[in-house]
Amino acid sequence: MSSDPSPLPAQRTRQILEELRQQGRVVAAELARRYAVSEDSIRRDLRELAAQGLCQRVYGGAVLPPPKERPLRERLTRDRGDKAELAARVCALLQPGQVVLLDAGSTNLAIAQQLPAALGLTVITNAPQIATAASLKHWPRCSACAPMCTCPAPARWTATPACGQWMRKKPR
Repeated sequence: MSSDPSPLPAQRTRQILEELRQQGRVVAAELARRYAVSEDSIRRDLRELAAQGLCQRVYGGAVLPPPKERPLRERLTRDRGDKAELAARVCALLQPGQVVLLDAGSTNLAIAQQLPAALGLTVITNAPQIATAASLKHWPRCSACAPMCTCPAPARWTATPACGQWMRKKPR
C-alpha cells in the first residue's frame, strides 16, 4: 500500500478498498492518521464505498460486506455430493420416533429427501419444498409451520407454497 501522506480522494478510496479486500476490515482512526486527513474525510470515503456495496459500515470503520446468498434454484445444483454425504450422516444419527425440525435451505432439503420413512419420524418445517419431500416419503407425521397456521400433514396431503395450507394430493 502506498504511504503517500495525502493522496487525492479517489486514489485514497481505491487504496482503502484494496486494504479492506486484503485485511477484511479497516479502522477509520488508523486510516485518518495514515493519510493525514480527518476522520470525517475517511468516514465520507467509507460511506461512498458502502453506497456502492463494496463495504459495510461498522462502528469505527468498515468490514467487507457479507456474501450475497444465491437463489435456492442455483444452490440446489451446487455441491450435491457433499450435501448427499452430509444427509446420509445426519440420517445415521436419527432414532425411531424422533422429532426432526428442518429449516428452509438446499442442504436441509437434501436431508429431508434421505430421511428414512421406517423410523416413524415427525418432521416439522417452515419450508414447502421440505414438507413436500417429507410427504412423498409416506410419513404418517409431517407438519409445516406457516406464519398464521400449523397444519398436520398425513402422507396423503401436500403443502401449497402459495398459501401455506394443505391440500389433498390427486390420486395417481
